[in-house]
Amino acid sequence: MGFADKLKNILFGDEEPQAEEDGNYERKDSLLTKTELEFFNKLRNLYGQKYHLQAQVSLRSVTSKTIYSKYINELFRDIDFGIFDNKTLKPLVLIELNDKTHKNADRHERDLKVRDILKQSGIPLVTFYTDKPNDEKYLYTTISEELKKYKKGLLTKFLTNKNEKVEDYIEVDDLPF
Repeated sequence: MGFADKLKNILFGDEEPQAEEDGNYERKDSLLTKTELEFFNKLRNLYGQKYHLQAQVSLRSVTSKTIYSKYINELFRDIDFGIFDNKTLKPLVLIELNDKTHKNADRHERDLKVRDILKQSGIPLVTFYTDKPNDEKYLYTTISEELKKYKKGLLTKFLTNKNEKVEDYIEVDDLPF
């Protein structure tokens, strides 16, 4: 019996699909690679007390498509890390840690699509590279700049005069969130 006949029997007949043999799947030792785990631990040291950190963030869980067209599968991609508001879990900054595979044409195209989706959604994406040192000071400076923009944006909504600046009233770095 050929494939088409087997499929027809499964879909329209009494034949049940056969289960795969045992041993095709196994548990991973970690959600993250060694390099990703080291990076995540740096993020935890820097932001773990103040924000919720998440690894392997599904693009679909932080964005939604406003016009449902045939390409909803473009949201089935993962971002390496996310920093979220501790109380609301609102995504504040997403982080990619790129290794040499991101230089491949297909990965590069994927990265551009993800960046575009996040830009349209208003979620900042910060990219780091595994072939760079990525010390905590550099991570803190780079990521905190994006968090500062978010905080400033929140406060700007409360200003009534267009000539006012948030900095006229408060130091953004001193905010408790």
